[in-house]
Amino acid sequence: MMKVRFLLTVLSAIAALQWGEAQQEPAKKRTVHIVGSRTWYYEESEAGLQEWLGGDVKLRHDSTYLFCDTAYLFGLHVDAVGNTSIVQGDSLKIFADTLGYNSQTGIAWLIGRVLLLNGDQELYTDRLRYDTRTRIATYEHGAWLSRTDTRIFSINGTYDVSNRLVWFKDSVLVQSPEFRLKADSLGYDVEQERTLFAGPTRIKLDQADLYCESGYYSLRDEVGLFKQNAQFADTAKQAIGDQIFYNRKTGSIRLIGNERPAEYREKERLALGDTLQYNERTGDFRIRGSAELYDGEQALEAEGIDYNTRTERFSTLGRSTLKDGSQTLEADRVYNADSSDLVFVKGSVLLSDSVNKFDLR
Repeated sequence: MMKVRFLLTVLSAIAALQWGEAQQEPAKKRTVHIVGSRTWYYEESEAGLQEWLGGDVKLRHDSTYLFCDTAYLFGLHVDAVGNTSIVQGDSLKIFADTLGYNSQTGIAWLIGRVLLLNGDQELYTDRLRYDTRTRIATYEHGAWLSRTDTRIFSINGTYDVSNRLVWFKDSVLVQSPEFRLKADSLGYDVEQERTLFAGPTRIKLDQADLYCESGYYSLRDEVGLFKQNAQFADTAKQAIGDQIFYNRKTGSIRLIGNERPAEYREKERLALGDTLQYNERTGDFRIRGSAELYDGEQALEAEGIDYNTRTERFSTLGRSTLKDGSQTLEADRVYNADSSDLVFVKGSVLLSDSVNKFDLR
């Protein structure tokens, strides 16, 4: 048995030497290095060096590794078939049925059941272009990006591996347990788990709908800033502002106006102001800056208004005006203690009636 093992060892060493010697001359003309394969055949002609490799093929170009079942090398090009993959560093792997690679440009084309893995991100498509130098992948025939329970689709897209940023374009769709989203274009910050809005965007949150044209939403923190013609609506209420900040965990909605005041509607109730803040869970409402609150025939104006939609208690800040039908009440502060019609006023009180024609100071 010892003689047989010795013989096998010698034969393996001789084969390795022959492999190394055989590659020395072609290697001078090769830009992609052969790390290993089961079979190897090459031919030189006026057209140049041609090489065929088969079985567990492993190639290297700079810091990029290519794997496949069969490979054909000619000049600057590599054509690979069967279980092909590209590996760069510890975090990036791309798998496909076939692969074409140009060592001069560093561009790889992957076709058929393409899967890009980058950390816990998975990108699925049928055709992918990958630049090994800039580490940017692009697709034009539709792709899904999956991470845990969130999936994003678009027809065109760019995946910047180095900066961990993905841009989706054309028929963008996001599916998540927390919301559904449709847009023309969308960015996704992989590191921050944040979607970036870059155009008209419609979002469905549980039983509410959101619209904006810029801003972001954090999948990890469940908070979002929606800007440019931002609108929030459900079956009972509607909010409009230049900016809407939404915190799904706390139920807080903050609206900021700009050229027009921020606006909040709920049934017959309308609130206007420079900023509006509302908590869905507590019913607390805070209006600041040129605050206005309309409820049926009643209208309340002040620098600031605090109001609870459940208890109907309210309190004003700054000089305030309360209008009810023909009567107008002015004071430094107006408030109530409960949901009754009893109202308390303080400071420089003025009561007038446009029908009965009287003023009380």
